[in-house]
Parts: sequence; C-alpha cells; structure tokens
Amino acid sequence: MKVKIRLLFVINLLAAFILFGGLSAHAGDVRGVTSNTVLIGICSDLTGPSATELEAATAGLKLYFRQSNDKGGINGRKIKLKIGDDRHSIPTSIAVFKKLVFRDEVMAIWGPSSTGAGVALFPIINKYKVPTLITSCSDKLALKFSRYTFGHQASYVDQTQILYDFLMNDLKPSNLRLGIVYPDSEYGKIGLKTARKRADFYGVNIIAQEVLSYGTVDATTQVLGLKRAKVNYVIVKALVSTVIPLLKGAKKFGYSPVFLLDWVTCHEATVKIAKDAAKNCYGVHNYSSWHEKSLGMEKIHNTVLKYFEKPKRYHYSNLHSLGWVTGMVVTEGIDKAGRDLNAETFIDALETLDNFDTGGLCGNVTYTSTRHKAGRYGKMYKADIEKEKFVPITDWIEPLSKR
Repeated sequence: MKVKIRLLFVINLLAAFILFGGLSAHAGDVRGVTSNTVLIGICSDLTGPSATELEAATAGLKLYFRQSNDKGGINGRKIKLKIGDDRHSIPTSIAVFKKLVFRDEVMAIWGPSSTGAGVALFPIINKYKVPTLITSCSDKLALKFSRYTFGHQASYVDQTQILYDFLMNDLKPSNLRLGIVYPDSEYGKIGLKTARKRADFYGVNIIAQEVLSYGTVDATTQVLGLKRAKVNYVIVKALVSTVIPLLKGAKKFGYSPVFLLDWVTCHEATVKIAKDAAKNCYGVHNYSSWHEKSLGMEKIHNTVLKYFEKPKRYHYSNLHSLGWVTGMVVTEGIDKAGRDLNAETFIDALETLDNFDTGGLCGNVTYTSTRHKAGRYGKMYKADIEKEKFVPITDWIEPLSKR
C-alpha cells in the first residue's frame, strides 16, 4: 500500500513538474522570437502572374537580411525567413498567411502580393495581431488605419495623381484625348476611380476605358477600342505580362499614343521585352533602380557584387530596391525594440521612425502612432529604348495638391 502511495506521489509530482515546468518554459515565449533568431514571413507571388515584379522585391529583402546576418544580426539575433508562394491568388494568400502565422509562428510578415488579398486578410491581421508590411500600394490598406499594417511610399492614388500632374503640367497636351486601361480587380478598380477623380480635378474627360484582364496575351480588342476613340494619352494599370501585349498590339496597328504607367509596369522588363513598342512610355515609381546614383544604391551595388559574380536580372529592377528598403525598415524596428522584442514593441519602434533616410532609394520614411503610411513620394521615368530601361526625369515628388 505504501509502495502504491509513494508511486502515486512520484507520478503526481512528475506530472506537476511536466505541467508547470512546461508552462514556465513557455511563459516567456514570444511568437517568432528566440534568444538568437527572429522569424519573418514572406507571402509573395513567386510563380504567378506578378512573379516578374515580385521576384525582384523578394530578392532584395533576402539580400538585405543576408548581409545583415553576416554582420552578426540585430542585437544578437539573426533573421530567419519563412517564404510562401501566394501566386497572386486571394485564397492561396490567405492559406500562406495562416501557415506563416500558425505553423511557422513568424513575428511579422511582408506581403501579400495583391491588393485583393490584402483587403481579405485585413481582419485576420488585426485579429491575430501580426505586424504586416503590405506589398500593395492600396490606400484601402495604407490609410485604413490599423496598428498592425504598414504601407510604404506613394499609393496607387498618389501615383495616379502624380501621372496626371506630369501630364497636365509637363507634357501639356494641346488636344488631350484621354483613355484608361485597367484590370477587373481591386487594383484596377482603385485605378479607375482615382483616374476619374483626377480627371475631374483638372477638368478633363476620360473618353475611353478598356479592361485588360490578368493573363491576357492578345490586346487587339483594347488597342482597337482606344484607336477608334482617337485616344492620344493612356493611363495604364496592368502587370508587366499584360502591358507587353498592349504595347506590341499598338505598334502592330500603327497606333502610337503616350502611355502613362504606374509602378507595376514602370519596370525594366517592360522595355526589354516590348523594345521600341515602349518608346512612348512614361512611368512613376516609388523606388530607385540599379542605374541611379545615390548612397543607398551604392550600398546595394557593393552588396550584390560581394555575393554574386555579376548582377542578376532582378537586381536591376526598382522593386529590388523595395525589398531592400523593407529590410532596412524592419531592421531599424527590431534594433530600436532592443532585446525586449515582440510584435508590440516592434510596432512601437516602427512608430518612432521620423524621416528615416534610405540613402535616396525612396522618399524618407515616417510612421506615427496614428499613421502607418510611409510617405507620398514617387519619381517620374521615361523609357529609353537604346538602354533598355526607364531613366528618371524628375527627383522625388509628391502629388501637387491634397486629396
């Protein structure tokens, strides 16, 4: 009997030790943070319709953290990335996001790749308190304030306003016949709505609008619609994969309007693939490309050449700078949070960024406790067919008026 009592006592003691020992072992745990690592998730399109654009951004983020880790990390912690391919699909983005949070237990996430996915994930981000540096330039996400979402520079609204400002005040068309091409998506709807508002602001009319869906390989219908309406300036909201058939189609039918692109298609690949069909393209972008000179770009050059024999195709993209700048911002937040790092202290630290200098890679970054949009700066570019790239024709600028 005594043996049974003693055995029961030992079993109970062992159970208590396991229970309370286990609780105490996890009591101080923080999602995605250990004594020597910080887990950051990437929810990006690696194989879907926007992979051309986001491959470069993902590479920039990875490169920044690689060189940071090789220098010893941040406050004794190294960044460990968990990467998920959302294929620019809303259901896939939600699945990837949940995996990163619940299975991989990351502290923060960069992504998802599309505006629609960002809108769909907004309540999930807030419910589970996941600091998220959104990829989309949608004001629906950047200005719809949440403690857990952070935007970057000029939104789609800002970009469209900058394009109109450039059109009306720099190009100064004497006989403006304006059209817009956009996809039937959240991104496209924002573009159409903003284009109409800015047209009203300047007292001009959009006389033709054409839908260019993701996956389109023949834009004959859209080109002929614009040509019949005698449109001579076109605001374009598209992906690189869909703007190419639009530009090539225009050339095929002897149609040569001025195309005004936002940051998605103001991309080196547009000029390289479309070639002289892109000769009338202007674009706005939030980030500098490899070919520009600045202290920030010099650091990128040095780092790329340290790890690669020569630059890869994606290093030349403006979006590579987006990834690098995101790495800079995340690192600054982690550094400011110190050893007492968790999702909340990370956010508190980001909210102290005031004119954070990116070395000219984009406009300075400012976050506050009531505004998580970094800024409204963009830069205008012109396609250079011989050099196969977009070259800057302005410095960093903001829309000329308030919304």
